[in-house]
Amino acid sequence: MTITSDPITSQAAGIAGRMLRLAEAGVATLASRWRAARNRRAVASLLGWDDRALSDIGLTPADVRSALAASPAEDASARLSALWHERRAAVRAGATEQRLRERRKPPIAALQIGRAVRRGASPVAKRPR
Repeated sequence: MTITSDPITSQAAGIAGRMLRLAEAGVATLASRWRAARNRRAVASLLGWDDRALSDIGLTPADVRSALAASPAEDASARLSALWHERRAAVRAGATEQRLRERRKPPIAALQIGRAVRRGASPVAKRPR
């Protein structure tokens, strides 16, 4: 028994498959835009917070305004999150630099002994007799 495919049936299946993929892409785009609009409203609500409350969560009013300045199709919360991570990385890098600088500093006692030796004095303190 030989099975033959009907060209009209296979063509219709191909068209139906393309239409299904197109519909899926449209639904995905619509869902993405809806999610971006919902997140934009949530980010916009942060404008009502005072500076101290925003700093408690690691943000500034400028961060919120910058996130909202993006196009409406772009997710403002993703941009706000990127700004937060960028600031956090900068703060951590600064703290690491500070720790490294403090490690390189010689202790105060060593500085005083070094000065005494350069002046020709003995680094060992003399005891009174």
